[in-house]
Amino acid sequence: MYCRPRHVVFLFVWAGLLSVVLVTPLHAQRLPIPNELLTWQFGTRVKIVDQFIDRFNNQDFELQQLWLERTGKVITRREAITTLISDYIDSETVGRFLRTIELHDSKLDYYAPGWYASGDAVARYEGASYPLQLTLRVEKTPNGGSRWVLAGANAPFLLKRDKENATSSIDPMNHSVNFTDLYRLFDGALGSWKGAAPTGYEMDHLTLLFQSIADGTIIFEGFSRLEYTFFQVNGWVIIVSNQNDLADPRGWTIRTLIEASSDEMQNYLRTSLYVKD
Repeated sequence: MYCRPRHVVFLFVWAGLLSVVLVTPLHAQRLPIPNELLTWQFGTRVKIVDQFIDRFNNQDFELQQLWLERTGKVITRREAITTLISDYIDSETVGRFLRTIELHDSKLDYYAPGWYASGDAVARYEGASYPLQLTLRVEKTPNGGSRWVLAGANAPFLLKRDKENATSSIDPMNHSVNFTDLYRLFDGALGSWKGAAPTGYEMDHLTLLFQSIADGTIIFEGFSRLEYTFFQVNGWVIIVSNQNDLADPRGWTIRTLIEASSDEMQNYLRTSLYVKD
């Protein structure tokens, strides 16, 4: 078949371009992300929970500046909070949540009660690794500072240290000799502290955890999941986590909103965060 010269040139050029596309690695074909977009994504990303609280209260000055530069207007508090809410939460729930905040002018307070860190961890105990759920809260110190303290734990594996049965108990007439059986209790002669405990009494998991820490029989191996739960907005449980995924790379954001009464909040504390008081 006869081809005119310009068609021959075209075919050679087309074949060359096709060969370049076929041999070029896929990652080299990605379009570069504009610096402005990178700045926006990094600037709006919530890196730590302190920044989450600031933004919720519309005190994240980095976001305010970026918003002004990008839109030419000052960010409202509703807009700031909206950047913290996962797209997976339905719009009706978000609307009710925002209206509650506006009605009560609700703010989050780092130093106030009513918020917790919790997560799934792993601990090594008696040579084996076990799942461990921990809850922490911020506590003010007498000198005006603050610290994190353990407030709850779920560690069923620690119950094995509490399974010994008492071989004897405090004698019913022991009061006549000024409770001398207490000597036997304290030196272990009763076989277990249960010999002096009320029927049905069991130590809570947090107490058992502190005992294991004190005697050096448990080793913390790290968190596999961590989140923050706030009870500081009237009628709402706010669960904040850091998914850090490509679909939603905003960092620490609200992943779950639960409408709850005061009793339901207390129940959530006991059953989900293992906090007794």
